[in-house]
Amino acid sequence: MSNPGRITRALRKDRRAAAIHAAVGVVLATAAAILLLLTVPAKHAEGRDFRAAPTCPAAGDCLRPEPFTVVKVARDETKKFPHYYLRVAGRDGSRPLVELRGQSPVVDVVKAGDQVTAWYWKGEIRAFEFRGERQYAEADPTDDFRTPTAIGLAVAPLSLAFLWTAYWLARRSAKSPRRAPWQTSVPCIAAFGIAAAGAPFGYYQDTMAGALRWTGYVAVPIVTVAAAVMVWNALRDRRKETDTVEVVPRMPTREEVFGGVITGDVSYSKEGFHTLVAGPGLLATTVDPTGRILRTTVPGTLVVERVRPVYRTDPSIYMENGALVAECRDGDKQVLILAATEHMGWVLGALLPDGQPPVGVARDQG
Repeated sequence: MSNPGRITRALRKDRRAAAIHAAVGVVLATAAAILLLLTVPAKHAEGRDFRAAPTCPAAGDCLRPEPFTVVKVARDETKKFPHYYLRVAGRDGSRPLVELRGQSPVVDVVKAGDQVTAWYWKGEIRAFEFRGERQYAEADPTDDFRTPTAIGLAVAPLSLAFLWTAYWLARRSAKSPRRAPWQTSVPCIAAFGIAAAGAPFGYYQDTMAGALRWTGYVAVPIVTVAAAVMVWNALRDRRKETDTVEVVPRMPTREEVFGGVITGDVSYSKEGFHTLVAGPGLLATTVDPTGRILRTTVPGTLVVERVRPVYRTDPSIYMENGALVAECRDGDKQVLILAATEHMGWVLGALLPDGQPPVGVARDQG
């Protein structure tokens, strides 16, 4: 049932979607490049400089010790995890409040009046030392590379998924009118899988090389499986001449109420009517989710021609377990009925209580 107007609207919609996906993909790719090529190497270099810094009394790139007196030990529990702080007093009258990483080995033993040693580097307190134990502050740059590495390794494959989807929508979408074609859904699922693996590896590995290596170990089988699935789908589509779906009509023994939409230039296609009622010899649409009032009955002149997957040009309505579309004809007018996969049998049973099923509708052998 080709419809030139519907095809034209689909192409326009695909071009708009392609532009949006391309823009998002470029932004994500740029962010990944900045993080992985600029930010992460700079953070690694800063961490190495801190670990290699010598101890000296002067300010600058050296580690400089300075004595402080503990004024207060603070614990902030307003966030998801507790945060620990030391308020200390210096000989020059300064009273900095410093956030530390974790609770030990300093925060949990010091009390007001204790003498601690603060270690400065580049003008900031990076650690406190008490009785030979050192606890690092949040300003410690050693692990600052972890978060940008995790974000970069997660964003990079997602950018490729968006860019591929943009290309497919712009150049290849005529090959499949489905709302969720495998040509885009399979690569996107693979990209999300790689991103889900890359983020934790990026955070917990101590080097970029290690993070990339472990992400690659996961990415290779994911990409292999995705490629196999795409090849299988391509071969399947070549063998199939149509995307008609076989559905067994089920005669409702009582009225069944479920979500669904009827669209077309007919009187029983109404805006906001997203509920269908199927019963013995009855199919009606209504705005009432309970199906009790404001019904509009579908006439007996409606004939089902086939059942197919949902296309991108079909109305958008959420179906938890997927949906199907019944292509129908009422005289010379095209009518579409969209319902959840598990409810399409009731739609066909209500419309076809007798006679032979049309093309694409399987006869119930039970």
